[in-house]
Amino acid sequence: MSSPYPERQAPGSYPLDQRPPEQNTNDPAVDYPSGPHHGYDPYPHRRAQTEPEPPIDELLQEPIATVPVSVEGLVSVREVPKVEGIMRSLNVQQGGVEQMFPDDPRRSMLTLIVNTGPIVVANSAGEAASGGGAILPTGAVVQIRHRKRIWVNALAPANPGVLSYILELFAD
Repeated sequence: MSSPYPERQAPGSYPLDQRPPEQNTNDPAVDYPSGPHHGYDPYPHRRAQTEPEPPIDELLQEPIATVPVSVEGLVSVREVPKVEGIMRSLNVQQGGVEQMFPDDPRRSMLTLIVNTGPIVVANSAGEAASGGGAILPTGAVVQIRHRKRIWVNALAPANPGVLSYILELFAD
């Protein structure tokens, strides 16, 4: 639909054949001025996203030396894949307090899935036996990101609890 007054266009609007060319401000090779200060980039993360991803071999290599650094501004970080993962299910008996996982500095994350519950998860055998830890109902999914010991105990007297877990380790 054309306007009966073509000379009276809205500010910032152009006919399609007269639009100014778009600038690719994500191109790290070109230093585009930005803002009224020309040199201040209010979106520095745009350039960081255009850098190529390093190969996984480079990310997983052994460090040669440590160097103290001080960082000013934004830093791009990546979480590298975990080295090992274990997935299992087990039966948990009432009164059968078990240390499910020992203290392990390699543990990155532990995901607990309660298939049949309720199940008590605690940091000590006493807490697990008395029901003083976290009581997880059937269907609960919990992620644990510490390396301390984990003890379990089922609360249902008639049925054993079934607990599935996914364990991610930083190292072998």
